[in-house]
Amino acid sequence: MLRDRQQSRRDPTRLHDFTIFLWLLKLGALVRLYFLVKTLVPPENTVDLHLVVPAQILFAVSAFRCLFPNQYKANVVFHETPLCSIFLTRLLATFAEVALIYQLSDVLRLLNVDRLGWAILVAANAVASASLYPNREALGDR
Repeated sequence: MLRDRQQSRRDPTRLHDFTIFLWLLKLGALVRLYFLVKTLVPPENTVDLHLVVPAQILFAVSAFRCLFPNQYKANVVFHETPLCSIFLTRLLATFAEVALIYQLSDVLRLLNVDRLGWAILVAANAVASASLYPNREALGDR
């Protein structure tokens, strides 16, 4: 066991301690909370709520996930609190994903390029899937 620890310390490709990176996520939460506050005080009365409310949801959920990160596969949490539950995190992520889709559809409606816009979204999805496919073993069972 001791030999494995010493070997993992010497091998720079085996990074097991992500604590510093998880603490750096707190800086990301500050940025997201700043943007959330900026959306709460709109500069004009003509702000389209169909665009602002989904953005607020995205900023809030993103800040929450920066403050309470977890790993689904091994059920690993950074802070041992009920706020780190996988159920709560996935529930909030689902709301954020629905808000994002709603926001994108509203932007496409405003631009009035429905067919072109959906073609771009489908193409982007295909590119993302193609880039993730070769790395599926490294990503694990998800």
